[in-house]
Amino acid sequence: MGRTQFDNALHQRLCDHMGEHGLSRVGMARQLGLPIAMLAKYVDLKHKDSRPRNVEIVLVAFFKRLDLIERQRQKKFLQLKTSAIVMERCDEARLEKELVVLYGPPGISKTFSLREYVRRRADQGDNKVLLVTANSVTTPKALVESLCRLLALPTRKAAHGMAERVIDRLNSDPHLIIVDEANHLDVSALELLRHIHDMTECGMVLVGTKRLYEVFTNGGRKSQDLEQLWSRVGIHDLLPGLAPTEIRQITRASLGHLSEAALAEIENTTRGSARRLVKLIPRLHRLKQLNPSKPTEKLVSIAAGQIIT
Repeated sequence: MGRTQFDNALHQRLCDHMGEHGLSRVGMARQLGLPIAMLAKYVDLKHKDSRPRNVEIVLVAFFKRLDLIERQRQKKFLQLKTSAIVMERCDEARLEKELVVLYGPPGISKTFSLREYVRRRADQGDNKVLLVTANSVTTPKALVESLCRLLALPTRKAAHGMAERVIDRLNSDPHLIIVDEANHLDVSALELLRHIHDMTECGMVLVGTKRLYEVFTNGGRKSQDLEQLWSRVGIHDLLPGLAPTEIRQITRASLGHLSEAALAEIENTTRGSARRLVKLIPRLHRLKQLNPSKPTEKLVSIAAGQIIT
């Protein structure tokens, strides 16, 4: 028999985590959903046969989720209209097992709101929210691999086999599935999500740009291929950008009192984009320090020209 190979860094992080949080092996096993005997063998480095992959797969998923939550906890969160809609719709999907589609322009805090939702559910003891972020190269196999990792399932199978594992797990242990940047997914990946939703009836939220909505509704070939998926959507919402009152609230909180002309110029420049506003504020603050006698409204266009959005 070959010598068991442990991920030393992962093993050390587990021990450190248990020590920092005063967790017994029983308490840690409960959090991980593992048998106490299996975790104890891993902690004591007493696995004798193959590499203890089952435990380490669970640990990787656990710490990945923990890292996301801790990063989010360190950020300042403002309850904006977009955030309120996102959280309300995620809750509806979770409680009513709905398929929800949310879409809107870039830079309106969609992703930030989703991460905050995951954090808030975690703070309430709910670890059954899966947040996947798609990108331009997310294939159906890559998508189902991401779900497997979040569910602490092995990924050493073909896409079909992994999908069946995901479905089996979700049928026995329902989760809410959230897919951010879903506008990047092709028909096959979106149809895979439909299949998972059909087979498990878990709540699911697809979030993206306006292109996501257009894919379903523009009458093209893709929308025809996705008719079954669109017919299952219970809720769809166009997410708004920042309201003028929200832009003023954030700006005043960051820069103090500003003239009406300056606030109007900032509203016009940011066009409801939270991302653009967050980038604009520090540049404007710096320009105000360098040019104290110049009216702030005259500096807004200069600051805007120095950022990329």
